[in-house]
Amino acid sequence: MALWLPFGLHPVIIRNLYLLGFKAPTEIQNLTLTAALLKQSDIMGAAETGSGKTLAYGLAVLNDLLYFMEKSSLKEQETRLLSLILAPTRELTQQVYNHLTSVMKGTSLRMMLIVGGLAKEKQARLLSRKPHIIVATPGRLWEFIDSSEPHVSDLTGLRHLVIDEADRMATPGCYKELAFILNHERRTYLFSATLTRESTKIRYKSMNKVEGVVSTLESVKKLINLRPNCEVIDLSSGLGVALALSEAKITCLKEEK
Repeated sequence: MALWLPFGLHPVIIRNLYLLGFKAPTEIQNLTLTAALLKQSDIMGAAETGSGKTLAYGLAVLNDLLYFMEKSSLKEQETRLLSLILAPTRELTQQVYNHLTSVMKGTSLRMMLIVGGLAKEKQARLLSRKPHIIVATPGRLWEFIDSSEPHVSDLTGLRHLVIDEADRMATPGCYKELAFILNHERRTYLFSATLTRESTKIRYKSMNKVEGVVSTLESVKKLINLRPNCEVIDLSSGLGVALALSEAKITCLKEEK
């Protein structure tokens, strides 16, 4: 566990990492925690599936919140949304939620999942409990923002915005949902399996409504108002697929397909 100590992680997090069997950080976790916790930087990170990037940004968020909760007033703790984690699909948000739940075990932090396909009325009741962390898909989250739900409409206390699969979230369909959130100051962590510079061209509309066509990486930078000290951590192959995936040809008869 000694390799986790240089980051100044909260004792509860260290304990949970030990119980979960995470004896040492992966490369993306090491670089992310160095940038987020030691340098206080915004991050654009790219690493292949299975590299541990969810835990990388999850630890950065949880660690900051635990120390913040210890020194802040009760009112600040109970009334504000502190961290928002966005992902493009219900399946991915569920994975993120499960990962963070295991690492924040034994803390007073409250977290909630907001996705389509679940009863909106039940989610509204859970929002009334004022969770500190929300993991959400943009569409369902925007429904609550658009209906002026108090806990997600007031983002003045937001400390972290995390966007997983950032390249997919920078498409025009996500702009409406993201624009309101991006107007608020916060630390920002963007992650994806790849952040290609050349292969994918998409159309963006910036905050001043000027349209253009740029590469995926540049479009994300234009859409998200990152701080000047932003660090780019790129451990991806740039191929758009994980190197761990295997491709094979299996010969069979037509009726066996």
